[in-house]
Amino acid sequence: MEERYNRDPQLNIKELMLSTSFFEGLPEEALEKAVIHVVSRQHPPNQVILLENDWGTSVYFILDGWVK
Repeated sequence: MEERYNRDPQLNIKELMLSTSFFEGLPEEALEKAVIHVVSRQHPPNQVILLENDWGTSVYFILDGWVK
């Protein structure tokens, strides 16, 4: 698997998810199911992640930096 798809061992996904209002009130069982599907990626500056009007099949959360 490419380096950019590896999980950061220092990143506690469940803790991070619980700290956001998006996942607030989600039952523990649902949260556990979601956690196993999380993939952490790192992208270099100016890399296209998703083009406008493209239909994606994922949800993206930006942990650091910004996108336009």
